[in-house]
Amino acid sequence: MKGPFALACAAAVFAACKSPPRDTTPAKTVEVQTAAHEETRPLEKPTEPVQRPREVIAPEALCEKIGKLLALVPPERLETTPHDDCVARLTAAKEASADGYARIASCTDRPGYWEASGCIEDVVDENEKLDDAFAALEKKKREEMKKALLETDEEKQLLTKLSAWPNEKPHKVKGIARSDGTEVAFTLLLPKNFELRRQKDDLDDAYYEMQNDVETDFAPSIRVSLGLGPADLEDAKNAATERSTNDEILSAEKTDSGYVLATENDFGVDVSVVVATDEVTVECTGSLIGDDVTAAKETLVPWLIKACRSLKVTKVTPRPSQNP
Repeated sequence: MKGPFALACAAAVFAACKSPPRDTTPAKTVEVQTAAHEETRPLEKPTEPVQRPREVIAPEALCEKIGKLLALVPPERLETTPHDDCVARLTAAKEASADGYARIASCTDRPGYWEASGCIEDVVDENEKLDDAFAALEKKKREEMKKALLETDEEKQLLTKLSAWPNEKPHKVKGIARSDGTEVAFTLLLPKNFELRRQKDDLDDAYYEMQNDVETDFAPSIRVSLGLGPADLEDAKNAATERSTNDEILSAEKTDSGYVLATENDFGVDVSVVVATDEVTVECTGSLIGDDVTAAKETLVPWLIKACRSLKVTKVTPRPSQNP
C-alpha cells in the first residue's frame, strides 16, 4: 500500500509529463526574483482625503447672521448693538486671533441669540488676544469721543473753568478718620469750596466733595481713611495694574513717610498719598471721575496731589472695638 507521500509524488510527476517539454529554470528564477521584489517593495500609504480649510466668513456676513438672531428677540429684552460697531469688533477679532475668530463664527450657527451670545462671551473669556483687542478698541472709541467733545466751544469754556480751580486759595480743615480700634485726628489744606460730606453718621472715612458752579458729571472728591490701601509703593503699583479696570500708572513717588501714586482707568483718575507713622497708616485719596474733569488732568492731578500731601496726623487715639 502506497503512503500519502508517494501518491503526492506520483501526481507531481504525471503533471510534469503531460506538460509540453520546456526548460522551467528561467521561470523559477523569474518567480523567485519577482517574489523577492514584492517582499522588498515599500508599502504604499493609503490615500487620505484632502482636508479643505473652512471658508472664512467676512465680519459683515457674521454681523448679518447675528442681526437675524437679534430679530427673534423681543426688543424690550435686548439692547441692540449698532451694525457698524459689530463689524468693527469682529474685524478687530479677525486681526487679533484667527482661531478665536473662527470659534466666534461657529457660535453664530447656534439656534438662538442667547446661545450664540453666551458662546461668544466664553470664547472671548478664554482668548487673551481677543480680550485685549476688544479693550483696545473700546479705549480708542472713548478717546475719539473725548477728542470730539474737547473740540466744541462749550467744552473749551468748561476746561478753562476747570483749570482755574487750583488757583483757589486753600484753607486748613480739621477732620477725624476712624477704624475699629483707632481714631485719628488730622489737618488738610483744601480749597474753600470743598465741603465735608458724610454718607452716614457713623462713616469712618472723612469724605470731602467740591461744591462749584461748573456743570460736570462728577465733582472732584477727597477721602481720608485708615490703612485701606497697601502701605508699600511697589505693592500699591502691582495692585493698581492687576485691577479689572486696567489702571495705568501716571506717576509714582516714594516719600519719607510713605508714597504718592496717581493712576488712570476707564472711569477717571485716582491720586493716593499714604502717610505712615509709628502708630498708624493714613491714606488720602483724590478722585476725578468723568471725561470733563479727566480732560484737564494735567492741571488737576498735581492740584489733588498737593492737597493730599498737605495731610498731617495730629493725634492718634485708641478706641474700643465695635465687634463683640
